[in-house]
Amino acid sequence: MEFTSTWDNHIVRKNNWNFATGKPSVLYALPALYGCEDYLSAVDAAEIILCADDELPGDEDLTELLHIILHENNWTMPHNAESATHMYTNLRVKVRSLLA
Repeated sequence: MEFTSTWDNHIVRKNNWNFATGKPSVLYALPALYGCEDYLSAVDAAEIILCADDELPGDEDLTELLHIILHENNWTMPHNAESATHMYTNLRVKVRSLLA
């Protein structure tokens, strides 16, 4: 939380890459103040619900394989970004070894 607060409230200085300058939290909330375009787009609630499900969207065979790997290794679904990253890394290693 402290990192987020620090990041959101620091000043992005003028740079050589033609990026907008200002505080990230203000740039996000009010991009027009800085002459920037708002790229935020509405998302249908059904899509959010789909992503919130335990099921993995996409290829059914891959989904089945990932569920088998989860079951065989007694892994549970991650509940935060760190554990999701760890699980992704482990699943990637397992799948790649099966494909080799």
